[in-house]
Amino acid sequence: MRALPTIFRQLLVLVLFVASTACASSIDTTAPTEDSLFGNVLIRFQDFRGGGTRLSLANEASQDRVDYYSQTRNDAGLKVTSDEIMNALVEVFEDEGFWDTARPGTAPSGASAPTEGGYTLHGILSLETSSRAGWITFRKGLTTGDLELFQSCSQAFIAIYNSTAGYQRIDNPEREGLFK
Repeated sequence: MRALPTIFRQLLVLVLFVASTACASSIDTTAPTEDSLFGNVLIRFQDFRGGGTRLSLANEASQDRVDYYSQTRNDAGLKVTSDEIMNALVEVFEDEGFWDTARPGTAPSGASAPTEGGYTLHGILSLETSSRAGWITFRKGLTTGDLELFQSCSQAFIAIYNSTAGYQRIDNPEREGLFK
């Protein structure tokens, strides 16, 4: 019975996203808003398998969208979403029990996969708010509950990440070599 409420919450997050983008023309996105329930929020997803994909979402309270996208960067992995969408995503994480399982603090990072409990980590999902930070992993040896938590939270994150427009200009001295 747990699957139905999870799917419902994820659909609710997507509906909120669509509704907020439909009214985007009337929203001033040049300055952070006061609408964030969790202050500055940053969610990071890193998959160490097959090249080490790194994706991040920040809310407007922590990152000015126009200022961020106006600067040339090395990659386009960070996207900025509205405070309302981030609030809903953090609430999905909390409803799933993220803080009950999360290791406190900032997640390890780097190009190579760290280990935990004698197992190589396949993925990390971290959540940092103004008041707390924690992270969960995907690796062998986890309980079914821990695996389900990672799956449900990462699916919600990826759904919002993929639905969030990113207009990042990247530094590409190789030009055509970018997609090879």
